[in-house]
Amino acid sequence: MWVTHQADVGLLRVQPVKFQIDTTTPVNIPQYPIKPEASVGIKDTIDGLLEAGVIYPTTSPWNTPVLPVLKADGQSYRMAHDLRSINVRVLEPPQAVPNPAAALSLVIPEHQWFTVIDLANAFFCLPLSEELQPIFAFTYSGQQYTYNRMPQGFSLTPGIFNSILKQCLQESPPLPDKTLLVQYVDDLLIASHTREQCLEASLALLQYLGKIGFLVKKTKIQLVRPRVQFLGSVISGRGSEMTASRRQTILVHKQPVTVRDLQAFLGLINFSRHLIPDYASRTASLRDVMQNAGTHRPRAKLTWTEQVLTDFQEIKQSLAHAAALAKPDYAAPFWLDVSIADNGRMANACLYQQRQGEKHRDGCSETSAFCEH
Repeated sequence: MWVTHQADVGLLRVQPVKFQIDTTTPVNIPQYPIKPEASVGIKDTIDGLLEAGVIYPTTSPWNTPVLPVLKADGQSYRMAHDLRSINVRVLEPPQAVPNPAAALSLVIPEHQWFTVIDLANAFFCLPLSEELQPIFAFTYSGQQYTYNRMPQGFSLTPGIFNSILKQCLQESPPLPDKTLLVQYVDDLLIASHTREQCLEASLALLQYLGKIGFLVKKTKIQLVRPRVQFLGSVISGRGSEMTASRRQTILVHKQPVTVRDLQAFLGLINFSRHLIPDYASRTASLRDVMQNAGTHRPRAKLTWTEQVLTDFQEIKQSLAHAAALAKPDYAAPFWLDVSIADNGRMANACLYQQRQGEKHRDGCSETSAFCEH
């Protein structure tokens, strides 16, 4: 059940994963040159994946490059596999993953104790069908390897994993009364009324996860606490709010230079869009700048105006100082504020409840853009 070393990987006892992909002509992109220090930097990762049985030596007509990415510490590297040319060959849509804000809306005021479980190397726990394994071949130090598990960076992996784990959890032993289990891909949250219920549920779930083939890092588990971090938010008996580190990351984010930079920024803040009203209308100018530069040209330079720069700074400030969301009380009335913005192109909505004469925002604050015909 517990991870014993960094490359330790579980194996889920399920049928190997299959999917539809165009294999008419193999994709073969040679490995581009890598700096010696970067190549050495991912050697432990390659060796660990070999030892864990996640990859194996092969000869395949397929090949896509790997890229050593320098970590924040400025010394160590992580291995990224560029599977974009494989992703465009997929012949089926990705399976949906849950909306994190909607999932957390199920946590109610009576939930006071929490456990968070982060499954170790979760995607690598899924076996990959043998006939699909050659597709994910890559080359390192002159030797070609491929996966016999679902690889990271493949567009279908998160949705497939989420669906399989969801099915596994539906077959798990029942949890204590009034205990909630929230799943977001490979992150799990247990919410209980009492400390005893939370401990009982946590131990039962951990034993079940170990039984079916998952591993968990002891150092990452948040076990039976009144306050935990989950999906970039701090969850407690009072409600949910953004973590301090996430606030700081948004606040110090530099002005994007290219389309890719702006896409990364919007991806970062989109995860927390439910924390502020009028999200879509307030980020419309940023999307317009990206559209004008060409969303299909990731390296294209952006053209900034004073107004767009002001919008960029204001959305950062709003998210960095966003108020906490209260837990919904489903026994009390809900109120929905709706407004129309941008000449009727967008509708903004904010869900709240009144408590002791004050408005408390619950769950999502959503903004939708209407299509023009």
